[in-house]
Amino acid sequence: MVTESVTVVADFFTSAVREYDASTGAAGLTISSGVVHPSAVTVSGNNVYVGNENSTVTEYDATTGAPGFTITTGVPSPEEFEVWGNELLVLNFNNGTNGSNGTVSEYNATTGAAGFTVNTGLMPAGLAISGSDFYVSNGASGTLAEYDLLTGAAGFTISNLATNGLAGPGAMAVSGNALYVANGASNTVTEYNASTGAAGITISTGVSGPRALAVSGNSLYVLNVNNNTVTEYDATTGAPGFAVTSGTNDTPTALAVLGNEVYVANISNGFTKSSINEYDATTGAPGLTIAAPGTEPLALMVAPVPEPSSWGLEVGALLLMKGMCGMRRKGARELG
Repeated sequence: MVTESVTVVADFFTSAVREYDASTGAAGLTISSGVVHPSAVTVSGNNVYVGNENSTVTEYDATTGAPGFTITTGVPSPEEFEVWGNELLVLNFNNGTNGSNGTVSEYNATTGAAGFTVNTGLMPAGLAISGSDFYVSNGASGTLAEYDLLTGAAGFTISNLATNGLAGPGAMAVSGNALYVANGASNTVTEYNASTGAAGITISTGVSGPRALAVSGNSLYVLNVNNNTVTEYDATTGAPGFAVTSGTNDTPTALAVLGNEVYVANISNGFTKSSINEYDATTGAPGLTIAAPGTEPLALMVAPVPEPSSWGLEVGALLLMKGMCGMRRKGARELG
């Protein structure tokens, strides 16, 4: 039975991963040992995985913060993680000099042992799992590619064409067999059939610099950095619902949903502070504000906590999103 939930934030500038009680905002565990300008974080079971600028992914005990294994990826700042069973997928932006393809590498989530590696397109920007497949969006190649989770074998690839809505693809979110992709070059979000790649609805109203997506129930949430908003849409029809705006001088950087709450991480006042704001997922009404001590939250997740664990044994919602430094880096990666 879920008794509480926690918010986990990776802060780039202060090289730390911090835990907060999602109900009260009370600060919990802080992990800093071995953390070097983190750009990605996820929780699976009692493990926390952190991607660092020094080309490593380190596992930590979610209860104590004690470090476990460290993976050396060979590329700066592993961009994004997905965990499926005992399989950890790591999205690497670039496996060599500028202009070379990125990669997705598989590791054993318990031991860190390496499995397959697949070459993606140019400047991969998003990673998602649906069923027995994973998907990679490639911003510079303008493609969306499907791969088998067990073997890494390639499936379909969607090219950057006006007829299918793909344009500088970046962040992704999955709900059932629906795969939603943020298009930075066209300020749209397009839905695709995860089995066939067929395009469905395209959303454009209110979308401006889409950098993060999350799905809960029949609602799709889009974080927009150009107008500092998070907008809700009907996930089936694309009809817009509420929109919430970050505070004065605030820029939203990351998004997560758990139950009936939406959580948004913000950079405030020119990198002098950061915050996490909670909103009602149905109405957009503001709730808790957590004044986080870091200055650049690059990744955010919220997880329910069953007894007796102190952190998430079951991930409720996850969306990894790069902050302002990440946006500057992504400016060369995502078109638009």
